[in-house]
Amino acid sequence: MDPQQLGTADRTIVLPMDLTIECVTALRLLLLEATASPVPLQLDAAAVDQCDTAGLQLLLAARRHAHAHGGMLAVIHAPPQLTAAAGHLGLVDALGLTASECLDA
Repeated sequence: MDPQQLGTADRTIVLPMDLTIECVTALRLLLLEATASPVPLQLDAAAVDQCDTAGLQLLLAARRHAHAHGGMLAVIHAPPQLTAAAGHLGLVDALGLTASECLDA
């Protein structure tokens, strides 16, 4: 992932199109570093086209890591395929997805 995708002012990381097991390793390192401080962080999921269980596990782990370090992590602009996958696994609340995002799924 391009480091420029992590904005310093707004603390937003733009997630890649592919949020599957093939790409989560590289993203994991970025998210671990970004969530190691108490500064709020947003993950912009608008570009996510594919998502599997590994991608959802990564988002959940990043959210928990942020909370453990006194921070907050919000997934914003979640596309229908992401909210649907989260819904199938019962992770909508755990990922902090809003009801309006789930209705769009």
